[in-house]
Amino acid sequence: MSPLLFALLLPTAPLLRLEGVDAKKCAESGTIRASFVELEMEGRWRPQAASAYRLVIDGKALGAPPLEPRAFSETDEPLAVGIVLQVNLAWQRDLPRVLDGVTKLLDGLPPRTKVWLYAYGDQVISLAAAATPARTKERLSDVRASDRARAASRQAIRSALDAVEGLPGRSVVVVISDGLDDVPSRDEIRALGNLARARRVPVLPVAYSPTDERGPFLDLAELARRSSGLFRWAENIDDLGPELVSVADALSSAWVIDYAMPEPCEKSHEVQIIRDELRSEPVTILAQEGSPKPVWPFVAGIVGVLLAGAALVITRRRA
Repeated sequence: MSPLLFALLLPTAPLLRLEGVDAKKCAESGTIRASFVELEMEGRWRPQAASAYRLVIDGKALGAPPLEPRAFSETDEPLAVGIVLQVNLAWQRDLPRVLDGVTKLLDGLPPRTKVWLYAYGDQVISLAAAATPARTKERLSDVRASDRARAASRQAIRSALDAVEGLPGRSVVVVISDGLDDVPSRDEIRALGNLARARRVPVLPVAYSPTDERGPFLDLAELARRSSGLFRWAENIDDLGPELVSVADALSSAWVIDYAMPEPCEKSHEVQIIRDELRSEPVTILAQEGSPKPVWPFVAGIVGVLLAGAALVITRRRA
């Protein structure tokens, strides 16, 4: 892969990522809860005061201050993390350093995290399911590098997606891989990324190649893009640990902030977060059941009936 093409895979400016919007309490309390994080170009957490961010509703920035801002790690919200780890023959030499990086990732995850761990070479092996980070660390001693060169990356990623689908709270899949697959298929990669997006499970690849073969990184970047995830790259084995720490920091440090809505949520709205010139991608929240309905259609209907009746009376008198 040419240096220019590879550069296109990486962010070119700081990112403001809106991880999710919870509007379930809008009808009851008139508030929505936004989860978001600001990242440097390299994917590292960029700390900013909560008061620096503003809520944008349907293109209009609101001046209302945030209510009770907290970091995600300070909330009681659960987090489901699927970890997909490549362990085929090419990774045999670097596996101890790779596992050290995974340990750092697990150490940095929020308290209410459950982990699903999959290692893959020519086969996909489930090593942990709904386990705490501490318990998952214990299972790392069971990870062995395969003596075969084959790699079933898409199968492993699909297993992780299936495991964390539909769980309460947030769900993500972290992929530590060089992107190689026995049967390369861009169509299947696109379909997998679209599936992750539909399930609202961002895929967070940390690309590393023991043989410095970067071409398959394109597939990992495509997965990240289509699933609303973020592509990271470890240029060498020394960089892998810090990149995985940055994943944990971003998950733990994301702001979770309640904002007062200017009107009830009886209709859908497009929501964004902004700070100065930095703007997140929009997220659509749907109309919420139980929201107060506007009274003007009812009033207009009554007025219409009265006017029609008055017109009929006038017509009859003239006749």
